[in-house]
Amino acid sequence: MPSTSKLRESSRLMLVKTPEKNGLWRFLLRKRNPDNRVKYIESDSRREEFMLAIPGKACGECSFCCKVLEITELTKPAGELCENCLTSGSGGCGIYMTRPQVCRDYECLWKSERSLGSRLRPDRTGTILMEDPDSDEYRAVCDPEKPFAWLTPLVFKHLVAMAKSGRIVVAKAGLKSWRIRANGQWGPCI
Repeated sequence: MPSTSKLRESSRLMLVKTPEKNGLWRFLLRKRNPDNRVKYIESDSRREEFMLAIPGKACGECSFCCKVLEITELTKPAGELCENCLTSGSGGCGIYMTRPQVCRDYECLWKSERSLGSRLRPDRTGTILMEDPDSDEYRAVCDPEKPFAWLTPLVFKHLVAMAKSGRIVVAKAGLKSWRIRANGQWGPCI
């Protein structure tokens, strides 16, 4: 952990005081990394990473990921709303503090990518845009009840632009998938 003088020298480091539920305070060292992440280092040396919030980009009432994505740890298939999803009010997760690791690791691309405007929020388009962690694919994941939501002009234009940039672009809905090409043509993946 850096010395106090080091904290004062660097604009990328900051000491943060946060309230706890039990009325006590917790002190964290906040470090901003160049890749738009903030790393909090607790005094007991445990480390967790959080995305640096982009103004105007909060989940709010959106819980589309809780419906569309499969969560094997909760035996939740794709297309069914998670039983822990709080749909009334502002949304959220009923087991947020004890949610599975796959939920903790999921990062909504709409929330973390400044170039994706408010009209591309997943619950508004019916499509989650995401990077596939196991390949170079850029994916548009849709609700199986609306498998062609990715064909709406706004989403399709974005997917074609991603294909033009050299990415492999795939739209998915349940077990079905389609490849989108840079010239705007698309067809089923085999």
